[in-house]
Amino acid sequence: MPSARIAIVGGPGTGKTTEARALSERLSLDPCHTDQWMELPWSDQSKQVVTWLDKHSDNPFVIEGCMVARGLRKWLTTHAGKPVDEIYLLKTVHKALTKRQRAMKRGVETVFRGIASDLKARGVVIHG
Repeated sequence: MPSARIAIVGGPGTGKTTEARALSERLSLDPCHTDQWMELPWSDQSKQVVTWLDKHSDNPFVIEGCMVARGLRKWLTTHAGKPVDEIYLLKTVHKALTKRQRAMKRGVETVFRGIASDLKARGVVIHG
């Protein structure tokens, strides 16, 4: 059984929402979808992830979205400890992507590669 605080990271079309739904049902949780902040400026979206992680740090959760990697990176620069217990890194694309979506996928993967060793050092389990 997965730990209580779970982040699902991946680019567009990788099944983040589907995975969040499955894990949330199994754990009886309501997932947080970061798409709800898409209308905000780019930097504010990742700030919302940090705020959300802080607000829910003592509770079980599932958070997913393309912005999660950037939010985790921002969280790591200002906090000790671990932001989540487990991360599911999704890389396989299940639909045709636009040029912009392909660029976003590369960006998510680049950001995550930059923080993966720090997350592991803090005790976060990374699947994928």
